[in-house]
Parts: sequence; C-alpha cells; structure tokens
Amino acid sequence: MTEQERLIVGKHQMAYYLSNQYPMWRVVLMHSIKRIIDDLEGFYSPIKETIRQYDTEVMDDTIRCEVRNGLFFEALSHSVQAIEDLFSLMHTATDLSFFAKKVVTYYVTNVNNYIKDFDTTNTEYMLNQFQVPYFNLSEPWEHKDVFNGYKESVLLIKEFLDELIAHHKKYYISYCQYKHGLSVSLRRYGADGSFVDNPHVNAVVTFDNKRFDKRYTNNAPAFVIPSVIPEIGKNIGRLHKEGNLLRIEMQLVDINKLIDITEKAYNLTIVLHSNLNRLIGKTGDEQFDEIYFPTRDHKKVMTIGFPKE
Repeated sequence: MTEQERLIVGKHQMAYYLSNQYPMWRVVLMHSIKRIIDDLEGFYSPIKETIRQYDTEVMDDTIRCEVRNGLFFEALSHSVQAIEDLFSLMHTATDLSFFAKKVVTYYVTNVNNYIKDFDTTNTEYMLNQFQVPYFNLSEPWEHKDVFNGYKESVLLIKEFLDELIAHHKKYYISYCQYKHGLSVSLRRYGADGSFVDNPHVNAVVTFDNKRFDKRYTNNAPAFVIPSVIPEIGKNIGRLHKEGNLLRIEMQLVDINKLIDITEKAYNLTIVLHSNLNRLIGKTGDEQFDEIYFPTRDHKKVMTIGFPKE
C-alpha cells in the first residue's frame, strides 16, 4: 500500500466514522437527567414495585436519597466523558492515515495525559488541534471586523478548553470511582439527599484510600474517615501508608453547571467535526477555505472564509 492510498483510506474511514456519530447525545442525556431530578416521584412512580424488590426501606426515602444521589453521579460522569470524547477525537485525528487504528481503541492513559498536558497558552498548538489556521492576535488584518471575529473565537476556544480541563481535573477521581466498581456512597446521611436549599445542587460522596502524596493537592476536596474503631485509631499511620485506610470525599455539584460544561464540550466537538469534514472533503479547487469556530450558543458554530493561498 502506498502512502497516498493509505491517506485516501484514512480520509474515507474518518468520513464514515464522523457521519455515524451523534455528539449531541450527552447533551440530550444531561437534560433528561435534570428532567428526572425535577420530578423524581412522578418519573419513578410506575416502577416503584420493581425497585422495592431490591430494597426493604421506605420507598420514598430511597428515591429522594440513593436514587437522587445516583442521578447526580450519572450526570457528573457524562460531563467528564463529554470532555474525554472531545480530547480523544482531537488526539486521534492528528494522523489521518491511521485514524481507524487509533480512534476505535481507547487508551485511557494517553487521553488523560493529553488532557493534563494540553497547553492552551500555546495558541498555535491549540488551534492546530482543531484544524484552525493560526494568526498572531496582536496583528490586526485589513478587514478589522473579520479579524475581531477571528480573535474573539480563538479566545473563546481557549476559555472553553480551560473550563473543560479544570472540570476534568476536579471531578476525575469521582468519575472513575463511580464508573469503575461503583466505589461511591449513594446511601448516606439519612433520607434527605440535599445539603442546600436548591433542588439542582447535591453533594457527591466518593470512597478513597490513596496516600496524600499520590492524590492530594492544595485544591483537594475535604475528606473524612467515616468509621473509626480503636484498632484503626492506633494504626492510622500504617494504614494510610499502605493505602488501606478508607476515607470519603465530598464535593458539591450543580446539574446546571454540569449541563453547561457538557454543552461547551459539545460545541467544540461540533467545531472539530466540521473542520475535519472540511479537511477530508477538500478537492484542491476551492477558492476559499471555510473554517469553523465555536460560539456561546452550543447549537451554533461560526464560519470564516480564508482565501486560498
């Protein structure tokens, strides 16, 4: 196989892959979860008997506590996954010739390192990941209105990415503990699942056992040792060093904020999809190269036509 043939195959397979995706799904799901949270009793009323088969406690308390807590974890999980969807596609789309080989197999460590090391202060690198041309933001063009639109959009990409990266870092452990093994506390502190007078805000409680030097930073969430007996008290240092000391972390989450994060990830994903489709569909005869940019409305993107050099 020649390199040209491999590139043609890569573009064809990328086009097919992108055309069969539905990036809006996580946004739809997040709004669905919010709708359920707003009407817990109404939504779960038809299946109360089904749930009761696995729970001998008062059904109404279970819905307000364990089920509600689980929904907030589910929403948190999808907000983090929406970020990983975006960064995974950015990471794998840099090599069109081997796109299929890389995009289907998900390498968790590679994606996480890519997110952690992503440098949004390097504007040229950042734009390259979105297939967007780089121009110095301190050198206005002759058409100032077009330049201002370009500059505003570039800064918006950075703003969104900074938010997404910070969100991923803050909630990654809770996301992993929920996704892998359900190592989270859904049954806690009585029947009332809310700590604040806001139906859209809830505390997610995650089990943890890591040594401080392996996990904690200055921005680490608060933690407690939930159940102490004399044998734990006198051996607490040894247990901690072994990574054998059970703790719980608690963080407040707002469903509206989770939706906002998910919509921003979706907006950037659509920008990336659009620019990749433009790239693989180019014939070489175009007079202008239409580049896609995000807007503050997650349902819309902006285009700027750049004259072909």
